[in-house]
Amino acid sequence: LVRGYFHLPMSLATQKLQIGSTALKKICRKYGIKRWPYRRIRACQKLIEQLEETGAAEACHFGEAEGLAIREKLRDLYAEKEQLCLHGS
Repeated sequence: LVRGYFHLPMSLATQKLQIGSTALKKICRKYGIKRWPYRRIRACQKLIEQLEETGAAEACHFGEAEGLAIREKLRDLYAEKEQLCLHGS
């Protein structure tokens, strides 16, 4: 139910769900979500965007090892973001 709102700040999520922040926090804690994941999701997305821009802009300057490292880091960030979006932590 609340999983679909993890990409929003808690204040917007409570408005859309039409419940108070205390009620939302209780629901989250009941399911093992200690903190609202919005900020971590946003941070992952920013890192992904930065790496993609850097990798695309300087792809011709990187060697094979550096390019592989960037792709692995991107894969890890996408997996972390997916985990946060699905489970909240």
